[in-house]
Amino acid sequence: VLAAKAGATYVSPFVGRLDDQSVAGLEVVRSISELYRIHGVRTQILSASIRSVQRAVRSWYNGAQICTMPPKVFDQMYDHILTDKGLEIFDNDWKQVQQ
Repeated sequence: VLAAKAGATYVSPFVGRLDDQSVAGLEVVRSISELYRIHGVRTQILSASIRSVQRAVRSWYNGAQICTMPPKVFDQMYDHILTDKGLEIFDNDWKQVQQ
């Protein structure tokens, strides 16, 4: 809250590191989001140290506007068997249309 009151554009709870210390990192994001909503704060929440796709999704669900994560996690967000299959079907259909 102090960062927001001081005019900070972002506040950045390190979710993964909080989890490492047995603090519920995603709950911290949710609590900050709720406090900011109640008080009309415009500071954005940057959920940092995200280590899985699920944690990224839950961060956004809990009110974070931004997440930082390793490239491996980012790649996992779109690297899904159904996405790959859908792309394959689309490509095959597109080739059929062009003939």
